[in-house]
Amino acid sequence: MAVGHSVEADGWVVTLNELISRIAGRFHRVEPRRTAGVYERGLLAGIESKNC
Repeated sequence: MAVGHSVEADGWVVTLNELISRIAGRFHRVEPRRTAGVYERGLLAGIESKNC
């Protein structure tokens, strides 16, 4: 069963990386691009509080 979760998680990582790739041109520097990726993953995280 853990393998199924691992494969599912790997799929999400690929999908999230594709999303970041699509918007990467909006960021001239790598730091804001990384921050956007972290923010995006935080929004999708399964935690109750999502304060910035």
